[in-house]
Amino acid sequence: MSLYYICPNGLTVCMYVQPGAKYSVIDGRHDGRLKVRIASPPVDGKANRALIEFVSALCGISKSRVLLVKGEKSRKKDILLKVNPEDIDSVLTKFELKGKL
Repeated sequence: MSLYYICPNGLTVCMYVQPGAKYSVIDGRHDGRLKVRIASPPVDGKANRALIEFVSALCGISKSRVLLVKGEKSRKKDILLKVNPEDIDSVLTKFELKGKL
């Protein structure tokens, strides 16, 4: 499984999310996905909203351009980043994924 996919709408990043952490951080790989610890409890969608805020801030894009496309109630999530094709390398670098599959 790839950590990310380039698609017509931008970039889809496959994540394994661990809610309830002390702080939000990218924490390596887990089960073929990018592991992200989120400082929010998994209650009433709070962890999903915190994940979108974290990814938005990390990539420097607005929250409206970060969409949860798969895994709303699962730790395995696919996040779509609506970015232009010329910005994909910059986003991958922020996730430290450039050149890694």
